[in-house]
Amino acid sequence: MHILTTTSASLDDLAEPIDLRQTPADVVALSFTDSDLAGLAAAWKADAARLPSMRLAALRDLRHPMSVDLWIDSVARHAKVVLVRILGGYDWWRYGSDQLAAVARERGIKLALLPGESHDEDQRLIEASTLPRAELDALLGYFREGGPANMSALVQRLARLAGSDTAVAEPVSVPKAGYYQPGIGVVAKSVFLNVGDPSHLPLSGRREGGVAELNIDSVGAPVIPILFYRSMLLAADVAPIDALADALRSQGMTPMPIFVSSLKDPVSLAFVETAITSLNPSAIVTATAFASGAEPGAETLFDRAGVPVFQVIVATTRREVWEKNQRGLAPADLAMHVVLPELD
Repeated sequence: MHILTTTSASLDDLAEPIDLRQTPADVVALSFTDSDLAGLAAAWKADAARLPSMRLAALRDLRHPMSVDLWIDSVARHAKVVLVRILGGYDWWRYGSDQLAAVARERGIKLALLPGESHDEDQRLIEASTLPRAELDALLGYFREGGPANMSALVQRLARLAGSDTAVAEPVSVPKAGYYQPGIGVVAKSVFLNVGDPSHLPLSGRREGGVAELNIDSVGAPVIPILFYRSMLLAADVAPIDALADALRSQGMTPMPIFVSSLKDPVSLAFVETAITSLNPSAIVTATAFASGAEPGAETLFDRAGVPVFQVIVATTRREVWEKNQRGLAPADLAMHVVLPELD
């Protein structure tokens, strides 16, 4: 049988065997969602020098039994810790779960099989795992809360399970709305990372852990709030927001990224209203598509702000496709960011 070396997909969703050609590592993680894998990858890269080796793979590439067998023989059986998060539970990846459970018990591997839905419990996954229930619940907690800080703590915990002498932090909740600082994560309004050349930012002089306090009242540069969805933060998919903040800062502005769960959520809406009042912005940049936090025809928070509002598009279109396509955005992005706002 021919073994493909690349992922394939078809409309009828026929799975073909593939060989991921991964090399062994101390810690291995599988997930159906790209956000899980991206978050783990970013957390590991941030502290790779002190962490054990790690391999990540998408479960969609391991649907065929032969793919599972090849991957287990070449990677999983050599690992110290294997974590798998299965969207759909045991029945979605029955063969892989059974094979991993057998190999883990044979070779003394610490195996955590977790449900993809954070609120669900799958007794068969619990029984197939080799880690105790309390440890499984703790690992699932990092995914439930999400965000870069929790992904970093999860990687540290996996490293500890693999034998590394690393400190372990428990999962922390991410608020529905708050301020975000590139390179740090969730912060208080007055906190800015003192890196690069922050000479255009008036700092109060007080510092704690390398963080300086920003005196908003004396900021001479225009303050520009950037609104974006909390889901991007939880998925560690904030590179577009980081790039936008850097671009604004390079032009002498003071970007203030603010994440929200939804502008229809009362807590998030109240947070943004308060933030806009206290920041006295020169303009607002929003990456929340056509959400306005109000019913059609009613006054929105953007109306009340009384400053220019710029809507930016966080596109799902790949850059190379966008550059070559005369239409620019893909149909889905056009529908969400252009057509629906015009019709709404």
